[in-house]
Amino acid sequence: MIMGRRKINKPRRERPEPSPMTVALADAYECGHCNSTARVTKDERGISHLWISHDDGCPVLAGTLPAAPDLARAADAAASDQDPFGPKDH
Repeated sequence: MIMGRRKINKPRRERPEPSPMTVALADAYECGHCNSTARVTKDERGISHLWISHDDGCPVLAGTLPAAPDLARAADAAASDQDPFGPKDH
C-alpha cells in the first residue's frame, strides 16, 4: 500500500495561509548569539516553511551550538499567546 499518493481525478484543496501559530513562532524567535531574522513562506504545494537567517559569525549557524534552546523559547512564547485548540465557536 502506497501512502500519500496523489489521486488523479481528485482536485487538490487550497491550503490556507500559514497558521497563526507558525507566524507567532517566527515572530518570537530570537537567537541568543546574533541578530537573526525569521520568516515564514508557503511553497507551491501550500506547505509552510520557517526560515531562520543567522549572522555569518553565529555559532548556531556554524553548528558549534544547537538551535534547540532558542526554538524552545520561541515555541513557549508563541504558545502562550495562542489557544492550542483554536478559536472557540461559541
